[in-house]
Amino acid sequence: MKKTNPLTLLSVIILMLAISSCSKNMLVTKSTNARDYQLNAHQSGLVLRPMLADLQVESTKKEVTYSAPLNKKKPDPLNLKASDLKSNALQLFLTTHNCDYVVDPVFIKTVSKSKGRLRELTINVSGFPAKYSKIYQVDSLPKSVVQYDKLNKPVKRLDYINSIEDNDTKFGLEATVGNVGGAQFDYVFKDMEDVKLRAYVSIYVPLSSAGSLTGKLKDKNDNEITMAFGGNAKNFRLGLGIMPEFLLGRFVKIRLNGGLNISPYIFENTMFSSVIRLGLQLGGGLDVKLYKNLSIIGKFHSNVNFADVASKKKDSTWEGKILVKKFSNSEYVNGSVGLRLTF
Repeated sequence: MKKTNPLTLLSVIILMLAISSCSKNMLVTKSTNARDYQLNAHQSGLVLRPMLADLQVESTKKEVTYSAPLNKKKPDPLNLKASDLKSNALQLFLTTHNCDYVVDPVFIKTVSKSKGRLRELTINVSGFPAKYSKIYQVDSLPKSVVQYDKLNKPVKRLDYINSIEDNDTKFGLEATVGNVGGAQFDYVFKDMEDVKLRAYVSIYVPLSSAGSLTGKLKDKNDNEITMAFGGNAKNFRLGLGIMPEFLLGRFVKIRLNGGLNISPYIFENTMFSSVIRLGLQLGGGLDVKLYKNLSIIGKFHSNVNFADVASKKKDSTWEGKILVKKFSNSEYVNGSVGLRLTF
């Protein structure tokens, strides 16, 4: 059975009455009254008989999580002080579990941020609910109360365990230059502890010659002919795939990418109007954070083609068939550097 002195009990009762006047959204409100309802015996000279209370403490530990109301325009919880937020969390525990006290409370404060702004602030309170079972006055304090008051209690409990969780952004946009220049847009579709899986679409434009076309043909008399068509081609490369992103530290990420590559080549001085290459795009890269959501990236990729689809110009006089076609290109590995923005 736990005993308390009368002044402590009186202060707690007054505090509970003040807290119980909070609104339903758990905001601590302050008001000025004409009368002072506090009775401080040591100031007024009034002497009270000792008052004791018996507490009934539950043996099962319980908890609640309080979410602070946030200001949408400013990244702060409506300018509330830490003590106000803690009082709100305690009040939520008392009303949720229908108790008068929290025995051995532990507070865990979690701050969630996104794009440098405060998005969520929660306080988790765990402890043993306690209720008054009996309140009575006595002529003198029991020995147990006097002895407890004389105990040496030097240990101060740290009631706040602060943890910060950065909610990473979902979208990514980057622009790069190199032997190919282009852009990429990606989106996180699966977020694991240290790995994010992103779906991406990319487009690249080579800065050098696109290559030449060699075709093995048959004329109308079924004679086999091999022809080489020179000349530069206009080309761009479209990539669709998945990009795993691995977190190495606070500022560094590495990534891999793999997916489908579609490369149209448009010829001018040949009998063919275009060649579309189909294949795989494989590569990787390094991401180093510069400032907030801006980072510098270095990346490389290679296109492994497995099919070429050629189309003949409408005004071509060739009446034969295309048996085997081969498109040769000197670019095997493409590298580039650039900037990346997440949002």
